[in-house]
Amino acid sequence: MAKVKSFGERIADALVEDGLLSAGQIEELLEQQKKGGARLIKLIVDKSYVSEQDLAVSMGRVLNVPPINLGRVSIPPEVVELLPQKRRMRCLTTIVNQRGKTVIDGESIVQKDPH
Repeated sequence: MAKVKSFGERIADALVEDGLLSAGQIEELLEQQKKGGARLIKLIVDKSYVSEQDLAVSMGRVLNVPPINLGRVSIPPEVVELLPQKRRMRCLTTIVNQRGKTVIDGESIVQKDPH
């Protein structure tokens, strides 16, 4: 039975497929991960092998969810207020989209990676 890959390993595979990382870099990162226990994605960003934007695009492809550049999105205040401010601040989360009275699943809520 094939080993189930972690999320980080799936992202790393996508980065290799996209030509942004080499197999050698992945091996080096996996070795560092085993030694230090850090998350693979964090190691990729810390080493500056890939920009956060390229990483977001590859992650979106793996998750089948397009990345959102919040600098280019205008979020109506009434949509933002659907999530209480205390929760938005605690979870670094906001709602960016809604249809009628419904928040659109999978493309409406964004959250900053807390790690």
